[in-house]
Amino acid sequence: MKPLFITVIFLLASSAAVSCPNVNGTWKSSKVLSMAYNKRHADLEPAQEELLNQILGNMEISITNNKIIEHELPTIQVELNGKVHDFEYQYNEYSYKTIKCDENSVTIESNHPQMGKRKSTANFINKDTYWVSPEFMTNTREYFIRINK
Repeated sequence: MKPLFITVIFLLASSAAVSCPNVNGTWKSSKVLSMAYNKRHADLEPAQEELLNQILGNMEISITNNKIIEHELPTIQVELNGKVHDFEYQYNEYSYKTIKCDENSVTIESNHPQMGKRKSTANFINKDTYWVSPEFMTNTREYFIRINK
């Protein structure tokens, strides 16, 4: 009986050691958390900071076990270098696969319809808050808060 007990304990401990954060649900960008970090740590030019201040806090994403849905949202007007531009949040749906994880992060690989094949890592602050750094501005962060499970 002891070997069976030890085997069960080992299996339970092993599965707990590789538990990944739950990414499923609907997530919304947090302008407050994102800009608080970026103002303190990202060393942005004034124009970069102003652009991020205009676009962060809008995006909504739903994630299932194998699919990401970027929700379409109303177009917003952003000012860049004195000119007003339309900024669109288009509907996108694409598959992904988890390539690695630990108790605080999940790294996925996906094939985004506009941006092509890419890897990204969701770094969890708690079970309902994570941040990502865009490939083109790796010193910045965008935080997301789960709004629906």
